[in-house]
Amino acid sequence: MEILGGILWLLVQVVGEFVLEAGLEIAFEVLKEAGREELPALASTAGYVILGAALGGISAWLLPRRLLRPFPIPGLSMMLVPVIIGCAMEAWGSYRRAAGCETTSLATWYGGGGFAFGLACARYLALP
Repeated sequence: MEILGGILWLLVQVVGEFVLEAGLEIAFEVLKEAGREELPALASTAGYVILGAALGGISAWLLPRRLLRPFPIPGLSMMLVPVIIGCAMEAWGSYRRAAGCETTSLATWYGGGGFAFGLACARYLALP
């Protein structure tokens, strides 16, 4: 049952990031039409880490329990989840760019991984 909960949580994170990416693409288009430049990659990745931490704190407040039993190695999720999410977001970004769409930096390995790292860190620190 715990494995199913973990898979469900991972699925929620991936779908949530896709929805967030779509919203950011809309905002990106609005800013682009207004003549604003895109943020440098490091600044946008740092922003996604902060956004992920904020959403991780909110999710810990709404769901104040761990979804899985603690692993033998504490904090393992802070390493694994960002890598998995980063790969998924990189694949999504590559797919969107191949289709001729412009994407935000969330659709990169660094953006998606940074967001997931911030979320995982916040949940790890907030929950006992």
